[in-house]
Amino acid sequence: MTREPKYIGELRRAGACSDAIQWGIAGKYKTLAAAWKAYRIPSDMFWLIGRNDEPNGSPYHIKIVRASCEISRLSLKNATKGDDRPRLAIEAGERFAENPTKENRSVAWSAACKIIRRHFPTPTRIGGKK
Repeated sequence: MTREPKYIGELRRAGACSDAIQWGIAGKYKTLAAAWKAYRIPSDMFWLIGRNDEPNGSPYHIKIVRASCEISRLSLKNATKGDDRPRLAIEAGERFAENPTKENRSVAWSAACKIIRRHFPTPTRIGGKK
């Protein structure tokens, strides 16, 4: 029997769906980094990076911010012409990743919230509870 890569267990513990687990196994990627590089579904990627207990500003959190900015940059071509909010939010996130101060975090969060409010105008909480 072939041993599963260690990251498959990490995905299982994080609660990944069976399709994601099977994709990881079928791809025979040796590391999570290799699987991540090959994966192409942004919503799943954001779900995975959000499944952690790391505090804001930690090295892991900064990696999450950088990856989120990189992924988000790919969608800028789909932004409404003349709407600078997506680009400004990405740039604010990148500034926070380079210099993770409370002020930069606040600016980045504020910029991200402007995008969230535009697409999800009803106030919600994480987990979908109002």
